[in-house]
Amino acid sequence: MNGIDSRITIKLKKLYPNKKAENISQMDKSLYLEISKRRKEKKLKLKDYLESLGFVYDNVNINTNYNIRAIQKLYRDYEVNMSELARIIETAKQNLDQKLKIKNFNNISHISDNFTNEELELIINVINLMEHYYENKSKNIRIKIYHVLNNTDKFAILYKENNKIKYCFDLPEVLIKEIEKVKFNKYREQDIEILKLINFQDGAIEIVNDEYEENDELTSIYINNNKLRNKIITRANKLNLNLEDYTNFLGYRILNRRKYTDGYIKELLEQYKLDNNIIKIPIESNDYIRIFRIAKTRGYKGLEEFVTTYGFKYERLIGTIDINEKYKNIIEQRYIVENTNIYINSSDLFIIGLLHFAIKMVWF
Repeated sequence: MNGIDSRITIKLKKLYPNKKAENISQMDKSLYLEISKRRKEKKLKLKDYLESLGFVYDNVNINTNYNIRAIQKLYRDYEVNMSELARIIETAKQNLDQKLKIKNFNNISHISDNFTNEELELIINVINLMEHYYENKSKNIRIKIYHVLNNTDKFAILYKENNKIKYCFDLPEVLIKEIEKVKFNKYREQDIEILKLINFQDGAIEIVNDEYEENDELTSIYINNNKLRNKIITRANKLNLNLEDYTNFLGYRILNRRKYTDGYIKELLEQYKLDNNIIKIPIESNDYIRIFRIAKTRGYKGLEEFVTTYGFKYERLIGTIDINEKYKNIIEQRYIVENTNIYINSSDLFIIGLLHFAIKMVWF
């Protein structure tokens, strides 16, 4: 027995200590592929190869209680991984492949099973967890949600409990609503997996909470995890989208930490420079928000420290919202003579201050 066979034997002994190999196609995928490759190299049938390793091949538990017409419909119209499907319904993929080859696909009868209230409740829980596949080994329950090909608005659900298998192609309204709630109707399984990594994997992303310069509902993020970035790029390429467009589709905007070079920052600050080298940025401007975020990202304690680093002086310019409220209160308290009529002497210092502020807002 060579090294490969010995390694396979050791792994099989852990799975089948009584040396009775059952449900081979349900084992770990990598081991199953290794066995399949090795027995082909030796030009042996699966049964003969396992017996050569000292195991009894028991295939009696392979399920044959499945509706091939429903399988045909899934295969023809939905996104289905046939190896996964074979594992779910507990049969060999070769069995499905052979039956799909010999069956006529032209006139598949319409099949759609109904779910009990208990089954519906469990399926709803699975959807709310944003899962496409669910398995409870103790109760021998498996649930799989399938997307229809080229259309995200139609779904099929396979529900297996012990030897009972249901295929639902016309989902009840209660399930459709839950599917829309978690955006299964917008995103495919691969997209949902990426969203879960973005939302729930610690340290994978950094959310930028400050308002971004563009007025939209996208959440700005930095990606800190290269594996996640590569997964996003791979999915984007699959959809023929660039990285920016795909992440926008997911509801995010990826920011590049290297985008804001020193030259870019200095040029941005120059726009708010007065003759005396003082920088004044209106609080309500989008640039204030952008500059504040850059300073925060780079670890500065405040805008003054950040601005002086680039050779400028900083002076806070009070925003129009604050000053308008201040002047409104002064007018109400001092200068209303009747209803909304006001009287202010042209020599009043208040008028001079108001004009000074108006000029300042126009220029700065």
